[in-house]
Amino acid sequence: MIKPEIVEYWNGDPSDGIMVDWEKVRKNYKKISPRKYWHIVDYPFENYAYNIAVSERTGYKTTQILLIGLIAYAMYGAQMEYFRETEEFIIPKALDTLFNPIIENHYLEKIFGDEWNGIQYRAGFFKLVHRDPETGKADRISSDYFMHTIANDQVDTYKSSYSTIRSDLIFFDEFVGTKSRAGQYRYFRQNLVTVLRMRQHGVIFMMANNLNFNNDFYADFKIRRRILKLDAAGDQAEIDVDGTLFYFRILPPNLTEAKQLFNRKYFGYAGSSASSITGGKWEINDYPHIRSEWADAEPLSRNFYISHLGDLLRLTLCAPDGIGLIVLVTPATRIYDDSRIFTCGEIRDQRYIFKCGSEAAGYGILWKLYRRNRWYYARNEDGELVQAFLTAAAAIR
Repeated sequence: MIKPEIVEYWNGDPSDGIMVDWEKVRKNYKKISPRKYWHIVDYPFENYAYNIAVSERTGYKTTQILLIGLIAYAMYGAQMEYFRETEEFIIPKALDTLFNPIIENHYLEKIFGDEWNGIQYRAGFFKLVHRDPETGKADRISSDYFMHTIANDQVDTYKSSYSTIRSDLIFFDEFVGTKSRAGQYRYFRQNLVTVLRMRQHGVIFMMANNLNFNNDFYADFKIRRRILKLDAAGDQAEIDVDGTLFYFRILPPNLTEAKQLFNRKYFGYAGSSASSITGGKWEINDYPHIRSEWADAEPLSRNFYISHLGDLLRLTLCAPDGIGLIVLVTPATRIYDDSRIFTCGEIRDQRYIFKCGSEAAGYGILWKLYRRNRWYYARNEDGELVQAFLTAAAAIR
């Protein structure tokens, strides 16, 4: 059982938040948790504003953060905010098994002794319960909650009806989904203001079972280019963006012998395109590459660009001998007065074209060639960026 600590507040003011000694939390975590996987206690997470970890599907990430939250609650009464993208992910049916690993491995008894042995979720709040060992019925329920859920896209709901001064631990689970909706970063930023108010000591965890680097969060955090340099499982980076500190890590896969055999049997052919399943590297598909002999081809047009997720790609229309019309996609660093830029973002001036523009326009040939698989790329990541742009464009109604 973990003993409660004397609760003190920053600046002696409860509205400034609870002073949590995270080193003590880490020590208690190490006492009760098996060392089978990567652990968040292996580094001083409280030194960073955002702690981001991505991996394959079975990385033990969620359970680790939930345990940290339960320990902080037992010691200090600190509460956790559990974020998911949309409301469908926080309904009781969706979260019915969230704490099963913790309950089944008797972590509640290790943390709270005989006081609590179960968890109840109602109306967005998780509370501790004690269940009769024989009947399984709850005979005691905690008066306070230890975790509250937030559907990230329901910004106005929380802004007008929810307030907390004890939730300095924030956990955005599955923040990158396979069908993430546009605007999640903007919603998250507004929800952070609602939860933290002006408190300065929040700790934020963001976890994903997705190794796709093309999403709004990485771009808006301005860390996308930096994390692209991380390629191997276990790679990590500490990133300072104008005073905001990020810790980012690609978690090593839990490659048991059985897991290796499974990957080899079913996904040996797939390479990096199956990284979200097998783990280890960014999920990048293979795209047709620009051939060296096309370097001397006379460009028919080279003033079209795609601007997306903070990066810029140039689209060069040309017709190399023996190939016919094709588009060469290459990284770019600047635009010009006569440039035309496809974007899903802000239309800054007359040079910008929203989404893919009009098929009837003169540049419609570019998209016709795309549909005929006549685009060629300098790098696979450029192909991924084009796909991300088109996906975002299709999602905008």
